[in-house]
Amino acid sequence: VMLQLTRARNRLTTPATLTLPEIAASGLT
Repeated sequence: VMLQLTRARNRLTTPATLTLPEIAASGLT
């Protein structure tokens, strides 16, 4: 899970459109 959170933070630099789904998926996992 921590790896996903790290990736999510890295994706924060990218558009939120792609970030929101990723964070949501990470939270569910």
